[in-house]
Amino acid sequence: MDRNEKLLSAFPAGSRGLEIGALCHPLVSEGEYDVRYVDWTSTDALRAKYANDPNVDVDKIVTVHYTLQEGHSLRQIIGDDLGDGFDFVIASHVIEHVPNPIGWFREIAGVLRPGGFLSLAIPDQRYIFDCKRELTGAGRWIDAFHSKQTRPSLGDIYDHFSNYVEVPLANFENLQFDPDTYPETHFDREWIKEALLRDESPESYIDCHCTTYTPFSFTHLLKEVMHLGLCDFRVHSFYETERGGTEFVVVLERMREGEPNGSGISEQLASLPDVTRHAGEWGWTDLHGYIDAQRLREKELEERIGTQEGELAELGSALAARDRDLEATRSELEKFRRLAERQHESLREILSSRSWRITAPLRWCVERFRHPGTQS
Repeated sequence: MDRNEKLLSAFPAGSRGLEIGALCHPLVSEGEYDVRYVDWTSTDALRAKYANDPNVDVDKIVTVHYTLQEGHSLRQIIGDDLGDGFDFVIASHVIEHVPNPIGWFREIAGVLRPGGFLSLAIPDQRYIFDCKRELTGAGRWIDAFHSKQTRPSLGDIYDHFSNYVEVPLANFENLQFDPDTYPETHFDREWIKEALLRDESPESYIDCHCTTYTPFSFTHLLKEVMHLGLCDFRVHSFYETERGGTEFVVVLERMREGEPNGSGISEQLASLPDVTRHAGEWGWTDLHGYIDAQRLREKELEERIGTQEGELAELGSALAARDRDLEATRSELEKFRRLAERQHESLREILSSRSWRITAPLRWCVERFRHPGTQS
């Protein structure tokens, strides 16, 4: 199953939905679905912002139908277009930028019909520039929800830029992930220092990764907010990060009205996938253990390969010995063939000799004597 199939497989053809942050790479096309696009600013503003960015084709930037506005919920922004609610919302690499994930989930639930889907592609912290950061815990989600956080905090911004590392392409090709070997990124801390001294927040919105996740940590966070009754979704499908990949996919289904209580919470918890917690799941401080475990596994694999190579060498020797035996048998057969040919030649010489013709009457007499009743 490819990436698009994972993200879109729950959506019936022709269904009505939203895509958040599509820019010039929409996952949902207007021809296949009745889709509306949501972004942080207008189409013209996006084209102006990315006019000189070689990675963005400004001519392909989608038409933004709804522009996010601080202090206004998504439901308020959509207004009368909401109707009975959308069938789906899709957001690729968006949730990690959201300052208040619980509040964001509740906003999304507010525009989905019961049984509608929220489809997320989420970067895996272990394999991107966030790999030296601590994973986001439930306390971070709860604090942001309680304080109604609408912008990245100074701490979020500091963690993002001060821990940013470049993951070399060769690491993906060789599947070797060791942050100790990544080049450091130099970060100017002065403006953060000045903001702290002034006890001020940045005047403009500074985009960053407010949160970081792995498949296991994200599942754990969902479990915690389900227990608290703060989640309006169950897990419909969950696709862990593939080998060599950098993201995982989660499709959530909106619960029916009034369900996140009692039996509803039990149903939510039962929908959580059984995701294996790997060594180093809780961030940079434990990553050395993960690396050591990987190196131990590599050593075990090398030993197994060495054993198999030895077995192959023994098998090769046995095959070589069998080949030698087969060659010796062929040689013996050739000797017998040549001997048979010589014997046949000798017999032909005898049968064509003068003595054989002279002694023919004598042989006839001997034959008659041995078999008296035989006629010639």
